[in-house]
Amino acid sequence: MNVRFLIISILLYAPCTYAGTTWINPTPEVLTSYLYAPGVLSSEILMGRYCPHFVASTGETITCSRGIEVIGLPASSGNLSEIMLKPLKKKKFHTIPEIQQPPSTNSFLTNLLLVPFKVMWYTASSIGHYIFGFKIKKADKPNGRSLRRYWADPAKVNLAQEQDLALFKEIYNQHMSMIATHQKPSNHRLVLYGTSRGSATVFNFNALEQPHNVAAVICEGLFDSISHIYEVTKSSWIKFLISLLPKVSNFKEDGILPIKLIDKVPMNTPILLITSLKDTTVPWQCTMNIYTHLRKKGHKNVHILILKKAGHTWYPQCNKQERALYQNVVHAFYKHYGLPYIADYAQQGQEYFALHTQPEPTDEAKKIKE
Repeated sequence: MNVRFLIISILLYAPCTYAGTTWINPTPEVLTSYLYAPGVLSSEILMGRYCPHFVASTGETITCSRGIEVIGLPASSGNLSEIMLKPLKKKKFHTIPEIQQPPSTNSFLTNLLLVPFKVMWYTASSIGHYIFGFKIKKADKPNGRSLRRYWADPAKVNLAQEQDLALFKEIYNQHMSMIATHQKPSNHRLVLYGTSRGSATVFNFNALEQPHNVAAVICEGLFDSISHIYEVTKSSWIKFLISLLPKVSNFKEDGILPIKLIDKVPMNTPILLITSLKDTTVPWQCTMNIYTHLRKKGHKNVHILILKKAGHTWYPQCNKQERALYQNVVHAFYKHYGLPYIADYAQQGQEYFALHTQPEPTDEAKKIKE
């Protein structure tokens, strides 16, 4: 059966103002938009941790009270290979663009065995929405799916390889089509933003497709290779999951990986990598390895922010101090490269950004180990 993936979430020309904060655009004649890719097993709702208010591909309005504000508007996101949104009860739904997935290869018995897993996942996703502070307002024109319930098919997990990249390219194309109806391509620039698997997706996409309009790439929890994660992580659980990947997922050990694409990354694109010393899912060494290779290749616009206490799923929702540091440094990065920013945040993050986000790779790695 075909599975509908609903992919466009965008607020066109909405002013970038939330809860009293105002984004300053240094070049008002140029529109900046944002394209976000979520982490593995996560739906597009995850963008709410970075963009406090947006309309999802389902038409639902997403708000988040416990995140940060580093993605402005207009913004789009989407659901990658393994995410299955639960259908609503049959009605007359509003038609929107969709991506047709290949037919499921699961047998009847497999689908039957997955029923308890689906029920558990639907429940867990609802609990997760509450914990992370998400609120979902019903769509005025429902289109048949909802972010209130979804499950992830482990057999389709792809980790930023061919299937994820094909879906993300379609998300990009539809985003650009929407922008083109309101803005000339020459007056538009794009920020790619990703979390974990999503960060690998935007990194790989930028390297392989090299879109001319990408003004910056921000990658949170970016891995270089899965084998390196296995080598350096201190988590036995992560090692176990990695050992299962080739057996239960669509990930290929010899497939596309960020570390293999260093030579293809556009030289002048500003890149901000964000990692944490407490991240055992994608340890800091993996992200630092990407940073080191980019620096050695001559990339002068690559930066790295190394947090100290954030776990893999808690980067934008860690303790108050690190959450503020994350948000402030991102806005200082935006301001440094002439992109829209929030003045107070940029000012607070300017000194740290200038002094600490471009360390000498060998010196920084040695200092951390000590």
